[in-house]
Amino acid sequence: EDELRAELKELTEKIKKAKMPKDAEKKALKEVKRLKTIPPASPEYSYIRTYLDWMLDVPWSKKTREKLDIP
Repeated sequence: EDELRAELKELTEKIKKAKMPKDAEKKALKEVKRLKTIPPASPEYSYIRTYLDWMLDVPWSKKTREKLDIP
């Protein structure tokens, strides 16, 4: 239980430091709240956790000068 709480607290801190757009941050924090109510052995827990890890992997604050021409 304590390990799970620590994991969710760390996840929340990472989300707040990720410099996501406000809407994305709000959605991510909402999903962390959902994780608190779902047993870790549940497939839904794993799905949400993977989603949050993906959101944290996005380079939200990095910009590029490349101009992409997407048809």
